[in-house]
Amino acid sequence: MREKLLRLTQDSVGERKTVVVLFSDIRSFTAWSEGVEPEQLVLQLNEYFDEMVAAITSRGGTVDKFIGDAVMAVFGGLLPLDDPAEAALDAALAMRGRLAALNVTRQQRGWATLDNGIGLHRGDVLQGTIGS
Repeated sequence: MREKLLRLTQDSVGERKTVVVLFSDIRSFTAWSEGVEPEQLVLQLNEYFDEMVAAITSRGGTVDKFIGDAVMAVFGGLLPLDDPAEAALDAALAMRGRLAALNVTRQQRGWATLDNGIGLHRGDVLQGTIGS
C-alpha cells in the first residue's frame, strides 16, 4: 500500500476511483468524556477503536484517520474490492454488532454504554497525496 501511494505521488497528481467512505463517531461523546478521567477515557476509546477497526479491516476497508472519537475509512481505494458499497455496509453492520458486544462488557465493568452513528457515502475521489 505504501509503495502504491509513493508511486502515485511520483507519477501524477493522483488516480480517480469510485469508493465508499465510512464515517462514524460516538454519540454524546462530549458529555460522556467530561465525566471520565483522561487516562480512563483514552483506555476506553482505544478499546472502542480496536473493535471498530477490526470490523472495517476485516471487510477490506482502510482506516484513513481518527478525529477525536470519530473514525473515517475508505472502501475500494487503495485495496481493490469487487463491491465497495456492500463491503462498507457489511462493515457498518459488523461495527454495530461489535459495539453491542462491547457494551455488554462495559456494563459488566460498571461503565456507561456507548452508541455510535455511522454514515456511508459512495462517489468518485481523486486518490493520492497532497503535501510532503
